[in-house]
Amino acid sequence: MKGINQTLLDTVIIERSRSSHKGDYGRLLLLGGTYPYGGAIIMAALAAVKSGAGLVTVGTDRENIPALHSHLPEPMAFSLQDQ
Repeated sequence: MKGINQTLLDTVIIERSRSSHKGDYGRLLLLGGTYPYGGAIIMAALAAVKSGAGLVTVGTDRENIPALHSHLPEPMAFSLQDQ
């Protein structure tokens, strides 16, 4: 087991360029949140954004999209029912 120290963190967590775009940091598609688990997809999207994923797209029940965007405006979202 390896201990976590400042040296390890400095090699893993790097400062992002001011001229970079969120698309430079990967793309993630999350599918889920069907009734009654709407909160799960919101928490997954929040974790994805907070952990540094670039472009986050969420496919979920249309009823979850307003709640998702009230908690987290960054991800793009679409209704699974419309696909």
